[in-house]
Amino acid sequence: MFSNRRFSIVASVAFAVCLAANSLCLANTVSLTWHKHTSATCPDATIDGWHSSSTTALKTDDDGAPLDDVACDTTLQRSGSVDTTWTYTGGDDVITSTTERTAAFAGMTRNCAVVSSISIGGSTILGCCQGHNKIIMTSGAPAITLAHEVGHKASLSDLNPTITSRIMNYALGGSENRVICTERDAFLGL
Repeated sequence: MFSNRRFSIVASVAFAVCLAANSLCLANTVSLTWHKHTSATCPDATIDGWHSSSTTALKTDDDGAPLDDVACDTTLQRSGSVDTTWTYTGGDDVITSTTERTAAFAGMTRNCAVVSSISIGGSTILGCCQGHNKIIMTSGAPAITLAHEVGHKASLSDLNPTITSRIMNYALGGSENRVICTERDAFLGL
């Protein structure tokens, strides 16, 4: 009986801390610079849309329940023009191996890059992040993919695909829009 009461007290304290942090006026802006592979078709408006949609998803508390989804005052924005002259050694804009993905990351001088597709080992990948630093997105990725990959920059891990509504869900479908307190804190720490 004592251990259940203790758990209840700990859960209540965690809930109160989350509520208190949620009421603080914390904000963060993450400025991202972009490459676009010379062969990739992706208008700048699409890249800007990724920023806008991801920012909206992060900033919105969709359910009002503080342990299920919290507003995260993080703005993702593009910094400067998109470099459209980017290529990398040993590949085109279709990444088909881990070696080619590594070469693409090594050839980047900006935070983010766009390629047409990533398909490694039979898996279609919408985006990937290397070393919590560089992001590669596919031109057809759902907008929320950017928030997911920026989450990796914030040291967040993929979640089990059964947790379908969270931005860090491993199997993104495009409708994920929720972050919990610890994820919000990681985004605010960027």
